[in-house]
Amino acid sequence: MSAWSNPVESECNDVSGDEAERDWSELVKLARRASADPMDFPAAQEVVNRLAAMASSGKPSPAIATPAAAVPGPRQLPLVSVVICSIDRAKFEAVTRMYEQRLPAGSLEIIGIHDATGLAEAYNRGLRQSRGEVVIFSHDDIEIHCVDFGKRLAEALRRFDLIGVVGATQVTGPGVKWAGHPHIRGWITHPAPGRQGWLAGVHRIEHQPVAGIQAIDGLWMAARREVAETIRFDENVEGFHFYDLDFSWRAFKAGFALGLEPSIRIIHDSLGNFGPAWQRSAASFLARHPELAAPMGQHLHAYGAMFKEKPTALRFYDLLARATSHADVMP
Repeated sequence: MSAWSNPVESECNDVSGDEAERDWSELVKLARRASADPMDFPAAQEVVNRLAAMASSGKPSPAIATPAAAVPGPRQLPLVSVVICSIDRAKFEAVTRMYEQRLPAGSLEIIGIHDATGLAEAYNRGLRQSRGEVVIFSHDDIEIHCVDFGKRLAEALRRFDLIGVVGATQVTGPGVKWAGHPHIRGWITHPAPGRQGWLAGVHRIEHQPVAGIQAIDGLWMAARREVAETIRFDENVEGFHFYDLDFSWRAFKAGFALGLEPSIRIIHDSLGNFGPAWQRSAASFLARHPELAAPMGQHLHAYGAMFKEKPTALRFYDLLARATSHADVMP
């Protein structure tokens, strides 16, 4: 079940400063209500709808807005190895440039795998070649949009052993999001159907880091080297599906701390492919893990808004962060 608002053509009437502040105060209260109760779908959708209209209007948010979380203070960034599996030269070069812009040259190592038979095999090969204390496993079709990415990465990996941006606090079947609400978490932007704009997606109204994660979507994962070398990817997981669920779930079961860091905002230029290859991989995964054969959760719900331009989608997330900002890690 999904719910998307489309504010692309919306217009907002001018209101007085006092009225705008009252509206924002009400929105913040509604966001806190939706954050406290992930099953309150109407409240969450209303928050998304209001913020989407505000983002599309281009008008500044009222001064009463909850301030965004402060950027973590300076921390020494160790060598970061980024392993990228790609058969598309243009995509590989673009994502390499993006990482070079986000991390200092002395702290970055890019490892490209261009002839993989599957992502588990590719990531293991890249891990063996890498030297970094931090290892990022990255798709080649992503863009990272956040202030001080290196500092946020270091701060997140001080708190957690393995991080991502989309995941779940429970694993019940063949899919990171299989359990549905209230377990699925995170934000991600995808292209809209027909590539007519961008879908800014939200699985829960929140902004703080999320602890207690059991599964992480493999579009982007970052691990301490100890975790990656201890768990490694299971090369019995063939092809390009389920490598992430298997890896993160085994890391969780081994006692490592998994978390999501929503301040690392990612645009993923893909909607995924759940065709015959995925179906075959799902059957293979369940054959190895028959304990995970539960029915799909009843509340696989996503919220979001469609925008013509990426900057508007990012502004939507900025506003959502302000409306839901809290200091503590949520369980």
